[in-house]
Amino acid sequence: MIKFSIKNIAAFCVAAVFASCNYDDTGVGQNLLPDEDMIKPLITDTITVQSFTERVDTLNTSQVAKVIVGRNIDPIFGTTQASFAMQFGFYINSDSVNIIVKDVYLKLSYSTDSVYGHTSGTGIDLEVYELGKRLYADSTYYSNLDPESLHDGNLLGAKRVFPGTYEDTAAVYIPLNHEFANRIFQADDNVYENDTTFKDTFKGILVKAGASTNSILKLSIDTGTYINIRYQYSADSDTLDYKLYINGTNNAKINMFTHDYSSSVFQNEINAAEPQQTYSYIQGMAGLNTKIRFPYLETFKTSEKLNLYRAELILPVADETFSISGKYPEAQSLIILGETSDGEQYLLNEYRSSAGTYVGEYFDEDTKTYHFNITKHIHDILYENAENMDLNILILGGSTNMYRAVLHSGSNSVSPIKLVLTYSTL
Repeated sequence: MIKFSIKNIAAFCVAAVFASCNYDDTGVGQNLLPDEDMIKPLITDTITVQSFTERVDTLNTSQVAKVIVGRNIDPIFGTTQASFAMQFGFYINSDSVNIIVKDVYLKLSYSTDSVYGHTSGTGIDLEVYELGKRLYADSTYYSNLDPESLHDGNLLGAKRVFPGTYEDTAAVYIPLNHEFANRIFQADDNVYENDTTFKDTFKGILVKAGASTNSILKLSIDTGTYINIRYQYSADSDTLDYKLYINGTNNAKINMFTHDYSSSVFQNEINAAEPQQTYSYIQGMAGLNTKIRFPYLETFKTSEKLNLYRAELILPVADETFSISGKYPEAQSLIILGETSDGEQYLLNEYRSSAGTYVGEYFDEDTKTYHFNITKHIHDILYENAENMDLNILILGGSTNMYRAVLHSGSNSVSPIKLVLTYSTL
């Protein structure tokens, strides 16, 4: 369960609950029943919705299947930096100190949605450092871990890559220095005694972006992710390859993110006590979530008995100019979480499969709106005396997802966030 800190948020809106209700009185078979026996569903979309933008404190990024690296200056969201650390394992002992190293490189595979931000121009500068601190595959690591605290300043290699070009079509190849490879081959036999002794000596690598980078790159961790050492036993012998694989459960893999919102257009609204008036914001990579509140929902209860058929939360995406000419397309998948009084977040029952996993909302491409069915959540508040706790909207898979979105707020004068209730009276 993801945990965030509790924010003390005051609400200052006036509820307007029953202002516009209507029903559809057409349908097959309706003429067969007397009018007084007809159940006429009513719809209201005027429940007060308040929205707030808050920092995500941290996310568990241990043993991720995809890693993110880069630095990006977003004119709306400010500056984001991403880096990752990972271990590699050995499969055989080289059993020789007299080899000739010909070539060493780190191979990383592109993810399908590999680049986010400025996809053309100067490319992405990648730097590989040797870790100075031991990692453990069975430990938990979080997104706010300082990458500079992990490496020892030993730069193993660097390369400027241009994703999508003919030079870098499917993978990144970063050349590493020969001294590193020589240490691998010349290590004492006790280093190769087992996986633990090997990782105690060769702790892993950190990959981060250079200061001139203005893009975020996502990479897959699979069987094609490894360090390759090409070598010979003598100048006239065949060339051989020795691979140090990164994929596998025994090798730790961590994503780390930092966000600087001081240049964002909404910096003074983050973690503010009052609800936002125009826009709300969400961002992956442990960035931002939008908090949703229904401060006057209980006033929907009346002296009449009600049947609630559906409660749908609709979140409109802001004008397309916020995507900055397509460089920052809106996130296709969000997740909605409930929040307990002590700040613990949990998955709503509406979004659990039989296996206990997330089922998902849907995104309407035509109307550019996210839709969440939260009928049981609202029903329990109205009729089961459940506490009217806040909801949180986040990017789905935020530990490996670099997307962001600008939403209309609950108070937006043109197209606000809405809670649409479909019900009938008895």
